[in-house]
Parts: sequence; structure tokens; C-alpha cells
Amino acid sequence: MEWELPQIKRSHHVVVNEQGDVCIGQIPGLSKIVRNPPSWFIPLLERLDGSKRIDDIIQELRNLEYQVTRDEIFHIIQSLGQFNLLEDPQRQSQLLSTEELERYDRQILQFSLCDRQGLPGFVYQEQLKNSTVLILGVGGWGSWIALQLALLGIGTLRLVDGDEVELSNLNRQVLYDRNSIGKPKVLAAQEKIKEINPHVNCEVYEYFVGADRQQIDKLVEGIDLIILAWTNLGIYCSEPITETLHQVALNKKIPLMEFGADPLEVIVGPIYLQDGSCPSYSELQGTLKQAFYSVDENIQSFQKAEIMRNYRDGNRIVKNWHSCPALSIASGMVADQAIKVLTNYDEPILVGKRFKISLRTFESKIEFLHFDF
Repeated sequence: MEWELPQIKRSHHVVVNEQGDVCIGQIPGLSKIVRNPPSWFIPLLERLDGSKRIDDIIQELRNLEYQVTRDEIFHIIQSLGQFNLLEDPQRQSQLLSTEELERYDRQILQFSLCDRQGLPGFVYQEQLKNSTVLILGVGGWGSWIALQLALLGIGTLRLVDGDEVELSNLNRQVLYDRNSIGKPKVLAAQEKIKEINPHVNCEVYEYFVGADRQQIDKLVEGIDLIILAWTNLGIYCSEPITETLHQVALNKKIPLMEFGADPLEVIVGPIYLQDGSCPSYSELQGTLKQAFYSVDENIQSFQKAEIMRNYRDGNRIVKNWHSCPALSIASGMVADQAIKVLTNYDEPILVGKRFKISLRTFESKIEFLHFDF
């Protein structure tokens, strides 16, 4: 690539250590260390700000009495470009408004910092703007996810829930306040999201999803990612809704992500990409049950009894304890993985895996999920 107005990526810091070595960038594997650089190297980098042509940079260095050749400077600039350390200031977004570019500036820098594809950071933001995410459930889990994805600039959020806001929701369901009490959650969420980010389109469906295949087909039409933000019993007992949803997502090759949180533990993942790179939901049932139930038969018997006590035919009959800290932690991780799935600016680490952390001990682990045989 010919660099007319070369610019070090705005996301990249240039750091010089005591030995005079130079590091451009912060992430191992995506940064570059230059050891024992020539005396003109730092002055060169300082001039790679997107405002100067290469010939002008060469002349400025010579005016400072650095003995540089045109070939040397061209070689360095081409090398920096090949290492993905430069960006073209003349390449501008045709989709994002000036307001959006300023609103999302810090995360655009993040995308540029982690970029592995040689794309400007704003391209990843454009991909988010062009994305549609389906969030099933906008209670404790889903309201936090919807908030974070709205802040990130997802173009369209499709929210589905048949519940109304209650006073007891307000300790943890972040999109609602006292004025929301008695309103359908999806409508209250839609109103709040518009206040938070008017650039986000919010589609709402005021009902509880059933196992009806046609209903689910309609919900997932045009969807780029499904986030299951309701209590999922599919790994504990027969639950046709979850099974049907996963089957539709698999058939249509729509990525789907699960997570869960309570005040004691956060579980994020797995992500099902539906592209054959990891097991599908139906292929993981035995593995997921094993991961949930204790190997101690005595403890396992009580775990199963509690599931039966708390649920009948997939319907919750008791209220669970909940508060906002666990929900905010989980939703941040989910949002992080979601935008990686949608843009591929960085690798989503929870494809076919689950991350678990105890909020009592802070012990954590990643569970690798494998095919059932």
C-alpha cells in the first residue's frame, strides 16, 4: 500500500525504554519493538501524524541534520504499514455521523488497538451499527445486556418479554425506575434506551416466547446474534422452548450466547457460532449436566430436588435472590464477547466454553465443552 499521509494509529502509544528501544502499540503480538533504532527514528514517528506527505517528512528530517535517504524512510514506513501500525487519515466513514464518531471515539480506538484485519477502527463500529441483536428476556439479565449493547451502538435491539415492571425489580433491573412500575418491560426498556442512545433502533415484542416454531422463525428473522437472557432449564430437564430456539438458530446459522448470574456465581457462555467450529446445543447436553451437578451423589440428589422444587413444567414457582453486582459483572462480559462475535475485531474466547467465577471466593475457571459421545 502506498501511504500518502502516513499516520501511526491513534490507538497506539509510542514508548521508549531506558535503553532507547522503542515499542509501538500495547498488545503482545500486535505491537512492534524496535531495538537500537537510528537517531532519526523517534523524530520520524513524531511526524507520522497524518498531516505530512513522505517527501515533506524527509525534508524536515534533513533540516534537522539527520542524514536520511528516501529509500530508508520509504522502507520504514512500508514496514510499519505491514505490521499494521499505520492508518490512513483520508479514509473516512460514510455511515457514521459526526456525532456518532465522537460518541464512540474511545471504543473505536479500542477496536483499532486490537485490530487483526488491517481495518480502521470505525469499520468495526459500522458493523455494530449494521447489526441486529435479539435479547430474549429484559429482566435482571436482559436489561443490563440491552443497556450495554445500546451504549456500544448496536444498530437494532430486538427485545422480547411479556412481563411488567414491579417494585421488587428496581434493585437490579437497570433500565427501570419508579415511573416504570406497571408498564410492560419491553416498552419501558425501549423508552429508556432511546434516552440513552437515540442512534439505536429498539424493536419490542410484548409476550413470552413459546415453543411455536413459526413464532421463533419470525423473531430471528434478520438477526445477527441471539442472547438468551432468561432462566434456561434446558440442561436440567426437558424444555421445548430452548430446544426449539437452539434448533432454529442452528438451522439458520445464527450465533447464540447463553449466560447466567446470581449473587453467588457468574457463568458466561457458551457461545454457539453454528458454523461447525464447536459443538451444538443438542450435542452438549450430557457435558453441561455433568458440569452443573456435583460428583458427590448426596449433593447431587439435593441439587436435583431443588430444581424440581423451584420449577414445574419449565415454569418458575419461587422467586430467586438477586442483586445488581453479579448482573453488571456478567453483562459486561457478555457484551464484550457479543461485539467480538459481531465484528471479529478480536477473538471471542467463549466459543464452545463457559467462564465461571464465584463471587464469594473469586475463584474462576474456564470450562471447555466437548461433544457428547
